[in-house]
Amino acid sequence: MKNEITVLLMLLSFFGFSQENQKIDSLTLEISKLYKKIDELKSEVQTKILTNGYYLTAEKKYSFSVIKLKDRKYGKVLDTIKEGDRIKIIDREIGFYKVEYNGITGVVNESDLKIESLSAVKFLEYKYSREKYKKASYSKSIKVKGHYRTTKSGKRVYVKPHTRKRRKN
Repeated sequence: MKNEITVLLMLLSFFGFSQENQKIDSLTLEISKLYKKIDELKSEVQTKILTNGYYLTAEKKYSFSVIKLKDRKYGKVLDTIKEGDRIKIIDREIGFYKVEYNGITGVVNESDLKIESLSAVKFLEYKYSREKYKKASYSKSIKVKGHYRTTKSGKRVYVKPHTRKRRKN
């Protein structure tokens, strides 16, 4: 009798676990569908912002910040944006937002502008300049003589003579 009860309990627990596993699997499938939907919505938000822009009220990230509109990343200052003025975000680059303000298009440093964490602008992917990041072209090789160098740990090592490709300018 004990054996029959033990087998019956094992079967019931197995049946219960299999039902739980089915529930977990269905929830996992549902979560993956939601992640896919989120990615689609982020892509849609990005497309809308890139075509229409995104208006927001300028706000300093820090009290000592000055929101400067520049012609390019480290270029000259075109205008200073006052807190509370409306600006139009057009695009996002690494560390900067491309902005339109008073009819002038320029860039604003990302660290100067306060943007809420759930703002649609946060979904803009960074824009990379393909010219900057394309593979470098090389010409003749350079012969490097053997020499000693110091590693990061402070150890002195000998580098054997070798050839290295030279970048084309």
